[in-house]
Amino acid sequence: MDHFSAEKPLRLKKMRRLAFGLLLLMAALFVVARLGLKSHPSLEWLQAFSEAAMVGAMADWFAVVALFRHPFGLPIPHTAILQTRKAHIARTLGAFVSGRFLTREVLLERLRGVDIVETVLEWCRREADTLSAQMCRFV
Repeated sequence: MDHFSAEKPLRLKKMRRLAFGLLLLMAALFVVARLGLKSHPSLEWLQAFSEAAMVGAMADWFAVVALFRHPFGLPIPHTAILQTRKAHIARTLGAFVSGRFLTREVLLERLRGVDIVETVLEWCRREADTLSAQMCRFV
């Protein structure tokens, strides 16, 4: 297991805590703005900002969770999309890529626009030191 793989669960946990902490901060700002609105009408902007931030955070959470599983374990329609429809998504994506990007016409057009000899020569010029060192080691 490499360094990044071992660190990934820790980073995920840290990001979840940060996101939840920011949601709690926005909820606290909302309550403070709401309670102080009568004495300080200028807090209306803070109330609107914090309310929008909370709604956005919950919408983002639901959208991400809905892709991978059923939120709160409830079998809500159109959730756990990747889990339940991965074969269909793979077939559709494969057909899209092969039909739009890997057709004979598209590939031929791209190959016509590439000077392969010039590209290889340019690479050899850039990597001359590395290539010569490798050749010496090989010999």
